[in-house]
Amino acid sequence: MKLINHLTNRISASKILQNRYYYHWTNNLIPLNHKRSFNMLEMKRFFSIITHENNSNEIYSLATFNGEEFLWKLRLYLFTKQDTNDIWKILQVYMENDTMISNSQQQQQQQQKTSLSMKNIEHIFIRFFKNDVQKSILFWKMLKQSGITLNSNCYNIVLQNCSSCEYFTHRVQKIWDEMKDLGHIPTMYTLNGMMRDYGQLKKMKYVKRWYQLYLKLGYKPTRKTFNYLINGNLLINNLTAVNHNLRRMEELNLKPLKEHIDEFIKACALNDRFENLQWTFEKFYIRDNLKVTSDIYNWVLLSCSKRRQRKLAKKYFHDMVHEKNLRPNALTFQYLITAQIGDDGFGFPGSKENFSELLKEATYLYKLMKQSYLLRPTMFTCFTLIKSLTYHDKFLPLTCMNVLPELTYELLVKLQFNINPNISQKITNKYLRLLFSTLLKYKYFDEARNVYRIMRIRNYNFAIETASMDLIESYAKKGDHNSALQIFHEMISNGIRPDQYHYNLLLKGYFEKKDFEGGMEFFESIGSHNLIPSKEVYHTVIQALIDNKDIQQARKINQRLIKHYGEPNFINL
Repeated sequence: MKLINHLTNRISASKILQNRYYYHWTNNLIPLNHKRSFNMLEMKRFFSIITHENNSNEIYSLATFNGEEFLWKLRLYLFTKQDTNDIWKILQVYMENDTMISNSQQQQQQQQKTSLSMKNIEHIFIRFFKNDVQKSILFWKMLKQSGITLNSNCYNIVLQNCSSCEYFTHRVQKIWDEMKDLGHIPTMYTLNGMMRDYGQLKKMKYVKRWYQLYLKLGYKPTRKTFNYLINGNLLINNLTAVNHNLRRMEELNLKPLKEHIDEFIKACALNDRFENLQWTFEKFYIRDNLKVTSDIYNWVLLSCSKRRQRKLAKKYFHDMVHEKNLRPNALTFQYLITAQIGDDGFGFPGSKENFSELLKEATYLYKLMKQSYLLRPTMFTCFTLIKSLTYHDKFLPLTCMNVLPELTYELLVKLQFNINPNISQKITNKYLRLLFSTLLKYKYFDEARNVYRIMRIRNYNFAIETASMDLIESYAKKGDHNSALQIFHEMISNGIRPDQYHYNLLLKGYFEKKDFEGGMEFFESIGSHNLIPSKEVYHTVIQALIDNKDIQQARKINQRLIKHYGEPNFINL
């Protein structure tokens, strides 16, 4: 109580905590163990420089503070102050005051009595590393220049936090050498923490170094140790090291984290490490019966598709649905289909299997997805399966080709919204042209027209010229005269003139509908396009007029025929 009253009388807490007591001691660094004699006047002047205080009473109070009072205040701040700046200010004043005692025996005893303990230093390091790493560096330099020998706990605290500070990271080997000279060793907790922190920073050369030291010191690897190693290697995609650690954990009967297993399976699938993936999946998810999800099965099926493991993919799919009771999604079927026909839709080079049979299996899987699970295919599935069907349609039955309209619709919708930009770039004009021709071949006219619209938007000349006339012919032969006329008007708006053959098809459409007035208007419009009707066109018009018993008009048209071609088609007129 006497000490507290003495502190209250000697110094104002509000003054001690003000920022004007803060100074950059690195510019005026004084070794702590360097003993000098100062008179009161010198002490006042020195503390005035440190605190930037001009009040003579305050300087006098500071100068008459003894070391025990400063140390008490410092310890109090360590446990009560949230702001490390307050701790740093009183720490500087305490340490500078510690250097300004006389050489008398009494003052030497007082210095020994009031010096900082290792416990205090540990607490200071912990607070600075937690709140202000830069101050921990300054404190470290102060201790080293003062020649203070630290204990093992202090070194371990520094090592535990060195990953958060480049200054200590660059000097970690020097710190370790100092520890060896002093007979100190890092604790298991320290080394595990360093492996964890450096692994998260992807600095695996440090992780490897600390793991080797961990084993050299005789520590037994724990589950946490392997988890830190696996996590760091996953971050840098070192799958060989992860595989080694997983197998080592199995030997030691240690269980890895499920999230690490999942990440490793995903990485193996993406990097074509099928053997590692298969061992991990069967070890932890099949034999150990770890809870599995549809996403994990999807990664396994992706890896199977890359390695042509069709039978294994089929087995895993059966286990997924019937044993694990998991519902497949669109990605599941994408990987099952590509396992049959390959990523490009052309199968696998060098395979001796009948590709048409594999394509039949792929279309069966597509129908299963649509009918049994009511799933919509991914854009990749649509693109690949369409490509395969259009290139190999000659070898397939109609039961396989009947999925083409659905696939086309799904693909065009996804293309419109650019669901998968990578696939959108692969849908070239050549791809669309082949799809268009195949759809027309199998009489899927509406789907072909949708493809035609996409080609028109792209200003593809084939669509503007050839494809439009192919559509006119197809619709005319089907008897859909209105659709044929719509395509015709689109052609005219683009400045393209149909040939005489397509004019004749459209004319017949009018007359088949008994629309003689519309047919005659269309016939007269031929001349407005700077075209002379062909003999076939004249023949169609004259025959229609005769059927309509309009003989007079038929004779007029016949005279025009004679004028253009020299001889009539209907001599008796």
